[in-house]
Order: sequence, then structure tokens, then C-alpha cells
Amino acid sequence: LAKAATALVQLSSAMGRTGTFASLVNTLAHTLEVKARSLNSGTLAEAVDTLRAEPVDHFVKVRGIIKDLISKLEADATDEATQKSFCDRETTKSITKRDEKKSELEGKQADIEKSKSEILLLEKTISELAESIASLHKALMDMTALRTDEKASNEKTIADASAGAEAVKQAITILGKFYGSDGAVQLLQFVPANSDRDGKTVSDLAPETNFSGEYDGKKTESKGILGLLEIIASDFERTSSTTEADETAAAEAFETQKTSTEADITQKETLKGEQESTKLNEEDSLVTLKDEAKDAQTLHEAALDELEKLKSSCVSSSESYEERAKKRQEEIAALKEAMNLLEEWKN
Repeated sequence: LAKAATALVQLSSAMGRTGTFASLVNTLAHTLEVKARSLNSGTLAEAVDTLRAEPVDHFVKVRGIIKDLISKLEADATDEATQKSFCDRETTKSITKRDEKKSELEGKQADIEKSKSEILLLEKTISELAESIASLHKALMDMTALRTDEKASNEKTIADASAGAEAVKQAITILGKFYGSDGAVQLLQFVPANSDRDGKTVSDLAPETNFSGEYDGKKTESKGILGLLEIIASDFERTSSTTEADETAAAEAFETQKTSTEADITQKETLKGEQESTKLNEEDSLVTLKDEAKDAQTLHEAALDELEKLKSSCVSSSESYEERAKKRQEEIAALKEAMNLLEEWKN
């Protein structure tokens, strides 16, 4: 640019002394053409084409052409600066939105995985509680069946022992009456079968034998029999009382175990219900999280689309904004230098 300006100054001095206006215009066009090539400037090339398109022999017209180009470049610079500000602002907003939605999406996806894990854990806990409750119910049923059988057996033992004791006591009573307290036989009024109206049988009517006197019974042996019966009666009573005590203890133990088992079942059923309720709530939350993740995904994709649109409208060439701005300033400077030379030539 400095070299071009120097050339224009030298040209101005020379033309001011000897050249015509047409020669000045041609020289300006040549100089701008060189600059257009060095900058690869379509705007300066357009100016050169305009100056060479037809003979230009009027100062005002030439100055108007250059002035219009300068105004256009300055307006483009202003528009691009405004566009650059807009693009920077919108790009920053879109990037922020993209990053926020990406972070939100990742957070929702993490929450979804966590929710799924919690649901699986709840399902496992519920299944284990259900198995435990079923086992407790079965144990209670088995325990109840055993208790029922045990109770029936004890009641039968007690009944048999009581009946046995009663029978032996009756036998003792009968024998006691038979032998008497002093061991003498106590005869009872007895009418045998097949007797006559006087109560006598064939034996009674038979001839008398050598036997005489009353029959006393075996007094010595009777005492042994009564003692044995009393021992048997005592054994029956002891069996009955012992079995009753065992039955009472077994019944109490059963009730204690039954109460404990039922309490355990109630506790586990309550916990199972709570876990099932928590699982339902977690499943509802999972549905909500999936919807929110879908929304975040949609918004994230929209932010990406916005960035692509901004990229296509804000980054329209391979040159950066700074490179274009610098190039445009050099174009404006070259045209203003040409305008200065025209003004100097006029004066």
C-alpha cells in the first residue's frame, strides 16, 4: 500500500505538470489494478473495469465512481461489524444452550441409569421378602400341624391314663370291700344264675363233703394285689399329670413361637408393601426422567442446528473476519488515496 501510494504521488506530480486528465484516469486505473491483484480484491477490480469501460473525461464523474466505492466499502464494513457482533452474540448463546442441554441430557441419562439400578434392587428386595414371608407361613402351618398332632396325642394319653387310674381305683375299691379292712372276706348277697327259687344251685343240693367252716379268702395274697394295684393307679395318675404339664408347656411354647412368627410375617409384609410403593414411585420417576431426557435431547439437537445455521451465515468464506476487515481497510485506503490525487490534480 505504501508503494502504491508513493506511485500515485509521483504520478500526480508528473500529471500535474504535463499530462491530461484522461492520462491520469488511465494511470489511476492501472495503479488500482495492481493493488486489486495484490489484495485479490474484487471491489478494486470492479473500479478498474468501471474506469476503463468507457472514456471518462469528466472529473466529477471519476470522483463519483471512486466516492461511491468508498461509501460502499465503508457501509459493508459497518454491516459486517454489525453482523459480526450479531454472530458472536448468537453463537455464544447457542454454544451456551448447546452445552447446557448436553449437560442436562447427560445428567438425565445418569439419573435414568441410577433409577433403573434402584428399581432392580427394589425388585430383588421385594422378591427376597416374598420368599421369606412364604417360608414363614409354611413354617407356621407345619408348626401348627405338629402342635395339633401333639395336642391330640397328649389328650389321648391323658384320657387313657385317667381312665386307667379310674378303673384301677374301682378295682381297689371292690377288692377292699371284698377283703375288708382287717382282711376278712365280706360276703355279698349274691344270687347265682341257674339257681332255684331259694337261690340254691346244683352244687348246693349236692351231698356234703369233708370240707367244713367259712372260706376266708387268701388274706396274705390280697394285700400284695392291692399294693400292686395302688402302684399302677399311681403310675396312671403320674402319667396323666406329667402329660398335662407337658401339654401346658408345649402349648405355651407354641403360642410364643406362633406370636413371634406372626409378628415377623407382619413386619416383613409391611416392609414389602413399603418397598413395592417405593418401586411404583421410582417407576413413575423413571418415566418422567425418560421424558425429560427426550426433551433435553430435542433441545440439544435444536441448539446444534442453530449453530450450523449460524456457521453457514456467519462464516461465509475461508477468510476470517479480521482478515476481511483488514483487506477492506486497505481497499478503502487505496481508493481514498486515488481520491486525494484527483483532488490534488484539480487544484
